[in-house]
Amino acid sequence: MTAKTNLSAERLREATYLENGQNQKLRNTNKSGCTGVSWHSQRRRWTANIWSKGKRYFLGCFDSVQEAANAYAKAKQEMHTFQPVLRDA
Repeated sequence: MTAKTNLSAERLREATYLENGQNQKLRNTNKSGCTGVSWHSQRRRWTANIWSKGKRYFLGCFDSVQEAANAYAKAKQEMHTFQPVLRDA
């Protein structure tokens, strides 16, 4: 049995609904390849947003996907204390 499929009680941790939301994988509809990063067609720039405690926070507009992804990663470390690192896709 692999670690992903071993859901025994001693391997699980308690989490609220909001804390569990910090552990989301990259959605299959994502086009930027980075969590929290999207293309803003009117501004013609990449934008970064993060959700925390039920609110969306705008992190800014950026010239590259990597700059926006870095802004998201930094905000995730500060705001998502339950799961502060990005999850592998």
